[in-house]
Amino acid sequence: MLLDAAAELDLDLASSVMVGKGSDLEAARAAGCARVIRFGPDVDDDGAQRFDEWGELLSALRVVPLATAMPPPL
Repeated sequence: MLLDAAAELDLDLASSVMVGKGSDLEAARAAGCARVIRFGPDVDDDGAQRFDEWGELLSALRVVPLATAMPPPL
């Protein structure tokens, strides 16, 4: 599925990040994603970075939430 989506959307999986758990991460690795991140309180230790909170995850990815990135309305 990831390979089909990458082809259809012209995505570079070697430069992509996949956030998920379990089989999501296995599929991402098999598809060649550059970085896999486990999200949630799972106990699996598969070597992936792991975050339990969205704020921590977004900070690690250096993503600015849209609400704070937009200037106030005029």
